[in-house]
Amino acid sequence: QAWEIAIHACDRDLAWKEALILLEEMPQPTLVAYNSAMSACSRAGEWEDTMSLFARIRTEHFEPDLVTYNTVITALGRGDQWASAIQVMEKMPLSPNTNTYNAAIHTCASAGEWEVGMNLFHQLSSGYNQTKRKEIRPNTITYNTVIAMLAREQQSQKALDLFQEMKEKRIPRNHISFGAAIFACEKNHPPLCWKALDLYSEMKSEGISPKTNTLVTLFKSLLKASQPEKAYNFLLQLEEEEVDLSIICYQVVLENCVENDKVEWAECVFEKAKNLTKPSYVADLEYCYTHMIRLRQKNGKWEEALILMKQVRSFPTRRNAYEQWYKAISLLS
Repeated sequence: QAWEIAIHACDRDLAWKEALILLEEMPQPTLVAYNSAMSACSRAGEWEDTMSLFARIRTEHFEPDLVTYNTVITALGRGDQWASAIQVMEKMPLSPNTNTYNAAIHTCASAGEWEVGMNLFHQLSSGYNQTKRKEIRPNTITYNTVIAMLAREQQSQKALDLFQEMKEKRIPRNHISFGAAIFACEKNHPPLCWKALDLYSEMKSEGISPKTNTLVTLFKSLLKASQPEKAYNFLLQLEEEEVDLSIICYQVVLENCVENDKVEWAECVFEKAKNLTKPSYVADLEYCYTHMIRLRQKNGKWEEALILMKQVRSFPTRRNAYEQWYKAISLLS
């Protein structure tokens, strides 16, 4: 058992090489140990090593269990081997459970095989409807994966219908669910920006905090729908609600303000972005400076552009990248 615990710890810490070493040194390897080592390799993207261990399991005369098969399907998906993953699922001697379907659907989603993924989703749903077995019931992960998959393939209405189905079937929705639904709104042609805002309000009413990528997606849906004023006002709304905003949100809105020559809005957003002090924001703040320098150039304000350039040259990561630009603006001013 101590060996199994140690290999499982390697899996948890993404230490796949150490997991393989421990498995080799283990006096009498067990199926649990093999499963943990396979999982460690899978999570590290080493799908070929996962398959080698799978082959060894059978030579050791172990009977692979559902954990084994689910790990193999996941590993093949991470290795862009979606067809092989589906083949393993179809040929395995055990009845698949929800985790099996989730792994297979995620594999199809990553490969862009959304129609195959939908077939698997319908198999899972119909299997539960016929048997009512909890082990083959679509769960939050299932729906989140399918909604995001459909959104990426611009099947927005289908994605939003499934999101509504989650509510009707009382399947718990989390920030990933709402993020996927808002992503579906953004990917529609034209973007369903008002629906996206409604989803944000619904998300807030359910006590779910949006993540940065969800907010960025929402801003993009507004801007793609030619609603720059609404995007600007939504940014102010989020500040009033004391939402923890990433500088990326400011960057997206600022870029649009500059493109549309909304000088007053751009100045306001830029000042707000500069007040964010997290060290990890330095690279994104540089982009904000770049947008403002371009705005100054567009309006012939070369001296103001030069002042901003002097400021951005003091950033530790990109001094050399701005050197030529700085010299050119110096000559023009």
